[in-house]
Amino acid sequence: MKGYQFLGEKKDFKDEHSLIKLWNTYSYEILPKIEQVEVVILNNVGRIISQFNTEDPNSMCFRYPVTRGPIRNESLSRETIDLNNFITVIEKVSEFLDWQWDMLDHYQNTQNDMRTDVY
Repeated sequence: MKGYQFLGEKKDFKDEHSLIKLWNTYSYEILPKIEQVEVVILNNVGRIISQFNTEDPNSMCFRYPVTRGPIRNESLSRETIDLNNFITVIEKVSEFLDWQWDMLDHYQNTQNDMRTDVY
């Protein structure tokens, strides 16, 4: 939403949990209008998000160990996970996304300061 706000567009992300859909909206619709990021970086982040989305397509499995229905079924089909690798990779993705947030915040503040100076 912050990206759309900066662009002055009256849009918002759809109310859903698909990480890949959210990533695609940001990386294809918003980011190219704001900042040029190396394609390699975007592809790597997209690949990681896609892998995570494949494991947890509704973004529910890692939050809930079982389904929420009356008959509780395990929600994650994976029996093991390499936590050290997961932590390393997710920290890098988190740093990238934090950088994106900081960039948008900086641009938004600069835009607001410029508007204030004009008026």
